[in-house]
Amino acid sequence: MGKATGAFHKYESFLKNLIPLMDEFFKEIDFNNKFLPITEYLKTEFEIELKKTTHNFPVTRKINWICNCVKHYDGYPIKEPIPKDLDYFDKSRKIQIDSKEFKKDIQELIKHNQNMLTLLFYVGFYQFFGLEFSTIEDQLKPEQREKEKVEKMRQVLGMSIKALFNIEKYVAQQRL
Repeated sequence: MGKATGAFHKYESFLKNLIPLMDEFFKEIDFNNKFLPITEYLKTEFEIELKKTTHNFPVTRKINWICNCVKHYDGYPIKEPIPKDLDYFDKSRKIQIDSKEFKKDIQELIKHNQNMLTLLFYVGFYQFFGLEFSTIEDQLKPEQREKEKVEKMRQVLGMSIKALFNIEKYVAQQRL
């Protein structure tokens, strides 16, 4: 189970290292220096604390829960609350995952990392498109220099961010 713990710490390091890179990227295209750091912007605009989104995604929720069981319960699957999708472990035995399942989890984590990169680009561009139109107009292709197109793109990005972060209240509203 030490490998699961290592995988989760790699994920945390990935996010920790990715955020400053994303901030730097978007500061480079914001010529008026109004860009807020992504973590700050997520918190104010979407009420999302990036470090607390672990439980929004099945793969990170699983790996994090297993790591906590290993760290705090000597590997027994008894950390409360037990995620519904992980309630299949025998609580009288230490967690054991075969290599096939572990490999599948790691592949999902790799995909998740790629999705997080994409998602953080969405957040950055959502913020960028929210700047005063006159501020960004010169940076757009001529065929995109219509305020309505920019507003529509921003709206789509906002919906995508909410859906991809699995914001439960947003996902529930879309099901109605």
